[in-house]
Amino acid sequence: MNTLTLIRLVDGLLISVGLASVVMGIPTLIGMWKVFAKAGQPGWAVLIPVYNFIILLRIAGLRWYWVFTLLIVPILILVILGLIACLALVGLVLVLGFGAQYVPAYAIQEAAAYGDRLLELALIAGFVMILFAAWMVWVHHRISTRFGQGVGFTLGLTLLAPIFWLILGFGSAKYLGEKPAQD
Repeated sequence: MNTLTLIRLVDGLLISVGLASVVMGIPTLIGMWKVFAKAGQPGWAVLIPVYNFIILLRIAGLRWYWVFTLLIVPILILVILGLIACLALVGLVLVLGFGAQYVPAYAIQEAAAYGDRLLELALIAGFVMILFAAWMVWVHHRISTRFGQGVGFTLGLTLLAPIFWLILGFGSAKYLGEKPAQD
C-alpha cells in the first residue's frame, strides 16, 4: 500500500465519521432541545458547549459541579492516549533506529519496558472509559425517571441516542422532576 492510497483511505474514513456525526448529531440536538424545553430550561442551551451539560445535569437533578466529571474524563483519556502514542513512537524508534538485523539487546529491553507501560496506560484508559460510560448510563437513568420512563428507556437513551431523545422530546412524556413516592 503506497502513501497516496493510505492518505485517501484516511480521508475517506474521516469524511465518513464526520458525516455520521452530523447525521446522528442533528436529530439528537433537536430532541434534546425539546427535552430541555419540556423541563422548563432554555432549549437553545443545547447549542452552547459546557452550559448544555450543566442544564442536562440540572434536568437529571444533579448539581452543576458534576460537569467537571463530564469534562475531565475525556481530557484524561486524551492525555493517556497521547502518552500511549509517545511511548509507542519511542519504542519504535529504539527498535527500528538500529536496523532490524542489528538490534542491540538493550534496545529490545527498552522497547519491552515501553510496551509494558503502553499496556498499563491502555488498561487505565479502558477502565476510565468504562467508568465514564457507567456514569453516563446513570445520568440517562436519572433523566429517564424524571420523565416517568424506566430502565428500557435509559438503555435507549444510551445506545440509540438520536431516536430516544426525539421520542422523549416529541412524545407524550412529561417532566416530573422529583416526584414523591406514591403509597
